[in-house]
Amino acid sequence: MGPFLIYPLNKTMRNRLSIGHWISLCALNLVFCYLAGKDYNWDLLNYHFYGPALLLGNRWNQDYFAGSIQSYLNPIAYVPFYLMVKWGWPALLIGLILSAFHFLNVVIVGGIAEKLLSKQAEDSRALIYVICLLAMVAPPYLQANGSSFNDPFGSIFILLGLRVLVHGDSRIERQAVLVGFCSGIATGIKLTNAIFAIAFAVLFVARAVFERRVSFVSLVRQFGFYAVAAATAFLIVHGFWSVRLWQEFGSPVFPFFNAIFRAPEFSFVNNRDFRFLGSGLSGLFFLPFDMLRVQSWIYSEAVSPDVRPSALVLLAVAGTCLGLWRSRRLLKGSSQVSAHNTLSARQGAIWTPALTIVAFALVSFLLWGTTSRIGRYAFSLWLLVGPLLGLAAVHLGGMRFARITLGVVLSLQVYMHLVHGAYRWTPVAWESSWLNFQLPRAVTDQPAGIISTDTLSFSAIVPSLHPESGMATINGMHTVANGAEMPARLNSLIQRYNSNLYVLYAIGQFNASEKTQISVARLKILNEKLAPYGLKTEREPASTACEYGGLPFNRKIHSWSPEPSINEDYVFAFCKLAKTSSIEKDEAVKKSRANDGIFDLIEDKCPEVFAPKRVVTIHHNDEYVRSYFNTASGLYTDHGALYMTGYRVLFPTYLGQLNEILEKAKSTDFVCPSLPTHRYLAD
Repeated sequence: MGPFLIYPLNKTMRNRLSIGHWISLCALNLVFCYLAGKDYNWDLLNYHFYGPALLLGNRWNQDYFAGSIQSYLNPIAYVPFYLMVKWGWPALLIGLILSAFHFLNVVIVGGIAEKLLSKQAEDSRALIYVICLLAMVAPPYLQANGSSFNDPFGSIFILLGLRVLVHGDSRIERQAVLVGFCSGIATGIKLTNAIFAIAFAVLFVARAVFERRVSFVSLVRQFGFYAVAAATAFLIVHGFWSVRLWQEFGSPVFPFFNAIFRAPEFSFVNNRDFRFLGSGLSGLFFLPFDMLRVQSWIYSEAVSPDVRPSALVLLAVAGTCLGLWRSRRLLKGSSQVSAHNTLSARQGAIWTPALTIVAFALVSFLLWGTTSRIGRYAFSLWLLVGPLLGLAAVHLGGMRFARITLGVVLSLQVYMHLVHGAYRWTPVAWESSWLNFQLPRAVTDQPAGIISTDTLSFSAIVPSLHPESGMATINGMHTVANGAEMPARLNSLIQRYNSNLYVLYAIGQFNASEKTQISVARLKILNEKLAPYGLKTEREPASTACEYGGLPFNRKIHSWSPEPSINEDYVFAFCKLAKTSSIEKDEAVKKSRANDGIFDLIEDKCPEVFAPKRVVTIHHNDEYVRSYFNTASGLYTDHGALYMTGYRVLFPTYLGQLNEILEKAKSTDFVCPSLPTHRYLAD
């Protein structure tokens, strides 16, 4: 792949960024990383740091869903970050090293921009430089730059494959192999990159069809080269992990697609995140303009306003209209013969680098928009907005117009994100170490079993526990079956650590100088959650039931900031557990399932609102709750009534009284509640 990153010698120096340009861009990239601070994002504390511990520590028989359903995602891209943290490297150094690797995305974007613009003018360096800056200020890139996310690593290979595709190599099979290898690596790093692998495949077919120069046999041949290369690269990056998942659970992608593989350790359902898909296909076409809004949950969990996509749409529409107008004038002013000759002359060069980039972006955008619409899953697309903007502006008004237009867009984007955007999901100060858990000696000096009941599992504590300790999460994004259906691995973990078993509860974030303890009410709720699993806290008084630990941090990112320096803690309670009697366990299971008949009926009547079906009911405080991962919705009872709620929904929907809802749901005129179209709090 190296030759495709080297500029041909016959290019004029005025169409290349100099070493000085790249040094200045890289330095600015590192500055952005420093200013953003260290990131304590939800995924880091839930599974980014746990995955490598599972891989390198061979913890398969010690843990069970420690990081909830994300526990078993391929952690290979998180290993460098994990090792640097474990080796005690300073947090800022780790962030800057990661940022330097992430900057490769910008380098490749610059190469793509040069290929697109090299024939437009003799000097396109200024425009290419601005395009690189536009990639760097893309909100998903800014937020991930120098953090633990693996999206920038997969994106490097997607962009590299695209750079190969626009190179213009006449050896189609060689090109197919290189692009396939890049897309296979990216998909192996993160399965959601499969949308780009599909987009590349569509591009190979479309190019052959439109150019009309490739036979069916040749098309099958080059597509075969692409598929074999992609599969080979995927097996290299993900194969070892799939083999281990198959050995442990009977599924190569456990726990996902389990309606197909039917691994016994998980529900027979396919998990899919619908949180950003509520507005339907029509909402996808308005998304570039929705992205101007200064709100979270438009295409990202964080506030990520982006001027660039809407500017691209406007320029593309204007350019299309202008092109149609020019074509009409040309046809009117030419004879039929000359028009025919012109069209014939163009048929041999239909597929240009510009068309390749545009087609790839459109296909990828549609695939992403219909599968998840989660911003980070389209990481490569947001970096390509700059080259596409440059291309549209040049064709619309020439190089001078393009420089001015992209300069204005860059200025607006910098202002929008500087004033309103989030630099990190959870920014904290660059302190000496990235993670500095302070845990009680009861779980660090001797083997202990840890049971988490939180949606955020905090499995990042695992490397700080005793090496022979184990961890399971029973009420994370997926609630583990209880009673007689309790998985064998969870039973085994409880038996193994029977004499030193703790429930982990994250109390919250507090001033480090304040002494915080678990409340009596919370301890009662924990015991109600644990009872169907045959567990309870060993001691009831809240003051003596638990030991405490924490993760200290400082919200003041920089020493020169005028904000007050307040040391805070994520405070954890570790409460010693004991087993209940079999009678107590059976009674708790029976009680937790008291309203399952009603829940099941509502699920069957409204499968598009409550999915996946038959999730485990959680019982506490005389309330019954079912949380549905796919649709991010929930059913719960409260004082004899049934309600539907949803993630980031301010007010629940009343469905009826429990003593009436069965008959009401059985009626033919029962109307299912609707999911929110958007999850903006302002809506």
